[in-house]
Amino acid sequence: MEIVTLPPQPATGVLTFQRWIPEEVGADFVRETRSEGIRTISFSEPVDVDDGSAFLHFIALLRESISGHLDVQWSIAGSRQLDVQALCHLPPPRASLSEQLARVPEEWQAMHQYGSFYYRRGPGFIVIRDFRDQADAQRYELESPSVVGVFKEMSAVVATTDLSEPAQEFLDVLRDERIILRFDDMVTLLPYRMRTWPIPCNKL
Repeated sequence: MEIVTLPPQPATGVLTFQRWIPEEVGADFVRETRSEGIRTISFSEPVDVDDGSAFLHFIALLRESISGHLDVQWSIAGSRQLDVQALCHLPPPRASLSEQLARVPEEWQAMHQYGSFYYRRGPGFIVIRDFRDQADAQRYELESPSVVGVFKEMSAVVATTDLSEPAQEFLDVLRDERIILRFDDMVTLLPYRMRTWPIPCNKL
């Protein structure tokens, strides 16, 4: 897949990609980008939601970027219907280039709130806080080593056929709770890791 980038603009700290759907994006990308003085990455061409695997990789980029305090400017295209509330904790698209998704940017932006779906990691446990639905806020504590392992396993974009047996058993539960996003036979984790507390942080 061709990657076309434009040089960073030092004055604004913006790195613009003309077209890029990453095959694999993780914390290293975000960390390296921020260490170079970049605070925003921008995509000139829309992200196509109909390419399920590529879109899941983009969701992983959004997840890791918000965890690393890196802004993402992007637009959306395609016809696949999205559960906006499941995604509203991630940076919203600025615009839609398809009639089928015309309302998505406005709905996503209206629902978006920093800190509405995140997790914290401790020694041998994970705590997830979910405020995406303010009327039904949830708190999950993962303490079993097997469950913690399943959670970590799904932080990548992975084919369901490649998941371990314990992960296979939790697929339906995680999907029903909207902790993972699944397109076809590919899945990835939705909550982002809260590495530093915002100020003020009394609502998180």
